[in-house]
Amino acid sequence: MPALMVSLPTAADVEHFLGAVNGSLPGAEEAVRMTIALASAMTRGQGFDPANHKVAEDLHAVIVMAAARLTGNPEQDRRVQFGDYSVTPTTS
Repeated sequence: MPALMVSLPTAADVEHFLGAVNGSLPGAEEAVRMTIALASAMTRGQGFDPANHKVAEDLHAVIVMAAARLTGNPEQDRRVQFGDYSVTPTTS
C-alpha cells in the first residue's frame, strides 16, 4: 500500500508543534531544511516526491519533531552548567 503523501514540512509546522507563534522561532526554517536533507539521505529518497514537494506522512512527522529539537537546542547541548546551576535543555 503506497504511503500517504503530504506537503513538505515548513517552519510554521515546527512552530505549531512547539506551540509558538508563526515566525517567532529563529532558526526553524534552517532546521527544517537541514532535517529534510538528512531524512532524504538516510532513506535514500524513499518516501519523498521532490517534483511535487511531497513527503510520506510518517516522514513528515519525523522531520517536524527532529527540526523542533534542533530549533529548541541548536547546539545540541545535553547539559549546561554555570557554577552551581545546571540545566538539561528540552524542546518544549
